[in-house]
Amino acid sequence: SNGGGGGSFSRFPELLAAYQQLCKDTRFPVRRALACAVHELAHIAGPRITEEHLLSPFNKFLKDPCREVREGVLQGFSHFVAALRPARREAYLNEIWQIVRGSQRTWRYRECVARQLPGLCQIFNAKATKGSILTLLFYLCRDDVASVRRCAALALTHLLSRLLKLEKEEEGEGVEEGSSTKELVDEVVQFAESKTYKERQLFLFMCEGIIAYPRTAAAQSHVFKKQLLPKMIDMAHDRIINIQLTFSKHIIPRLSVVEGKEGGGGSTAPTASNSSDDGGCSPLLPVEQIQKIREALISKQDPDVKRFAEIGNSIDLAKSTALIKEGRDLVKALEVKSKERKGREEREALDEKAPPPPQSAPPPPNPKASNDMVVEEEEKQDQEGKEQRETADDMVIEEEEAKEEEAKGEEAKEEEAKGEEAREENDQPLQTNTADDEGVLEE
Repeated sequence: SNGGGGGSFSRFPELLAAYQQLCKDTRFPVRRALACAVHELAHIAGPRITEEHLLSPFNKFLKDPCREVREGVLQGFSHFVAALRPARREAYLNEIWQIVRGSQRTWRYRECVARQLPGLCQIFNAKATKGSILTLLFYLCRDDVASVRRCAALALTHLLSRLLKLEKEEEGEGVEEGSSTKELVDEVVQFAESKTYKERQLFLFMCEGIIAYPRTAAAQSHVFKKQLLPKMIDMAHDRIINIQLTFSKHIIPRLSVVEGKEGGGGSTAPTASNSSDDGGCSPLLPVEQIQKIREALISKQDPDVKRFAEIGNSIDLAKSTALIKEGRDLVKALEVKSKERKGREEREALDEKAPPPPQSAPPPPNPKASNDMVVEEEEKQDQEGKEQRETADDMVIEEEEAKEEEAKGEEAKEEEAKGEEAREENDQPLQTNTADDEGVLEE
């Protein structure tokens, strides 16, 4: 454990030290890589270490002068804020608004925030979700850039689901529409009734996000059917050709696809069927009514409306499907990481309550120490064997030297004996001659 209330990575202190050292690097590629990875490090670290050591680099990356660095940190904004304690998260609502309002010349920052809306709808408390997040979504829906508006519109389904869930928890199971949900639906209806065709077109993108969202609750589909579906059907007969085109490209294929099957001009997202708790599904509109709307669009004067109503447009539908899937994956990843954090917190709480281990228990064997003892014993045996071999060699050398000395002594004795014999032989003739001389004299 890293001891920080979060990760189970035993070498996390080394990783954190390396990250902090790299944060001192001023080169753009290094800063971009660190900005893109800070939310994953926060998930490993846990709330306490994240707030102590990672908030400073995160805030620095949010204000980095390089566009790629700021976009990198914004791509993981929801994940990083979700890794903080709930009381600390609310401070970043103001940071989000500063990014949105301070990036009038750089619309890509606002697009990054719009892509994070599905996650932002899940991580804040009820008050912040009903207030700041709801306001932020409709603020971005009225952005000057079409890409930002479209991302925000497709995120409406996540906000509606969260509001319905919160109101069900607060007011009970029988509640179908609370004050916050009514406020949101009334705002959406204003888009449908707007005199500006861009806002009416945006209303169709909002409806596309709802009917394509695979985890639509029964209460949400009831709200959609009761208040938004009639407005959406009327858009098929709008006097503006672009509205009819959008309906042909994005609504007809979604209504025509059966839940769990692919279709609709290449869309792989589930359809306009409603997923209920028991696994069944009921279509939003009867097949006959859908066919009637399609035939009405085919009979229009505009050739593009006819063509798209008849065969669909897989390219535009694929773009919407990719954005819808991106938002769904973001929400799913946040749920998985939230469960992992709760599981770690529960395990740590159990570890704190667990009794300490008995003091008399023997320490576990140290494999390194055992190996050292074996090596020392082998070295000792080698040394003793070497000494014994040296002693035996010395004894053999001494014996050989003693034998050589003994042989030399015997040789010396033999030489002395031979010398004495030679001297004795030399002395005998002299004595004989002397005796002869004495006999001559006597005569």
